[in-house]
Amino acid sequence: MHNRLFISLTNQSTNCYLKEIMTDLKIPKTMTFHMSRHTFRTIAARKGVRDTIAERIMGDAEGNDIKYIYTHLHNEDIVVEMIEK
Repeated sequence: MHNRLFISLTNQSTNCYLKEIMTDLKIPKTMTFHMSRHTFRTIAARKGVRDTIAERIMGDAEGNDIKYIYTHLHNEDIVVEMIEK
């Protein structure tokens, strides 16, 4: 048994729920749950959320390469980080 933060849903059912939410909010853009994982992980990284916290929210095992797969940093993120450190 996994110690998950959220219940487990299929990708198809999650995409249906997401589509309903986007329609209710009158957001014309199409998004999948998988796309939202990339968006969440990138925003979390930019906000300085610890990897272990973001991975727990995403339901991923600690220590895998998830941060490299799902995080899309921009050049300005790297420059800001180097200046601040």
